[in-house]
Amino acid sequence: ESEEQGSEEFDFPDFVWSCGNSEVMAFVQKLVAENASLKRQAASGTSLLSRQGMSGFPAPLASELFDPREVDADRAMAFASTITENDGHQIQPLVTLLSQHASDAKVCSQVCAALENLTFTDNDNRKTIVSHNGVEAILEFLKCHQVDDGSLLRSGIDALWNLTFDDEAVDRATDAGAIERVLEVMRNHPDDAEVQSGSCAVLLNLAVRNENRWRIVQGGAVGLVASAMHMHAMSEEVLEQGCQALYMLAYHPDLRPHVMAGKASEAATLATGFKNGGGRAQKWGKWLLEVLEC
Repeated sequence: ESEEQGSEEFDFPDFVWSCGNSEVMAFVQKLVAENASLKRQAASGTSLLSRQGMSGFPAPLASELFDPREVDADRAMAFASTITENDGHQIQPLVTLLSQHASDAKVCSQVCAALENLTFTDNDNRKTIVSHNGVEAILEFLKCHQVDDGSLLRSGIDALWNLTFDDEAVDRATDAGAIERVLEVMRNHPDDAEVQSGSCAVLLNLAVRNENRWRIVQGGAVGLVASAMHMHAMSEEVLEQGCQALYMLAYHPDLRPHVMAGKASEAATLATGFKNGGGRAQKWGKWLLEVLEC
């Protein structure tokens, strides 16, 4: 069944193969949003189990509204580890914990993992987090701890990835310097494949705004994405997300020369030659090469 779904996933209509057609980008944006959400939801099963019972402290029932006042780091982490996708009512306490424990990377990472769990498919939770200034709090975490271990930052990047499927979140993130924060994280953690793939996905979501696309290119993202694809040439996720981000930029004729100058063609060729996985990297590599030749 999964192989069947994988083939249908890339059964594009004929118009996708033409350049300069506005339908192409609308279709690709919809596909990327749905695929990323489903993929992250499937991946959450294992990671969620590893978050349960991580502390010797008794975990509060997630159904009860948590009071974040005067909570120490261990208690904050124990609480955050209990959060599932059904605990949207705990969003405000979680965002409060991000601010109260801003200097503790481990607490912030665990809270971001909880926010990630809440936003795989639930758009209402995304909007609630945005309304409580959660986007800004996550970006502050990434800024303050950008040189900490990449494993601690992954949940922040992934939570931001989930949130930026929401239009208001894109605008709030942009105003709070998300493009610059994400590029800094990429520069500081080139060896972490999960950080690199997640960062590419965030850039893809932010690139829905024309002014953001220019900021992304001018910030050096093309070179960073291409470098990540070369460094993690055996990671289907990095190759796929990298090609998607570069495709979004290269689709626009005014940006295409900048994408080509950043060695996107070499990165796309690398993706087309990927022999493992479900074929996603190869197909996105092919589409990126085609749009670069338009």
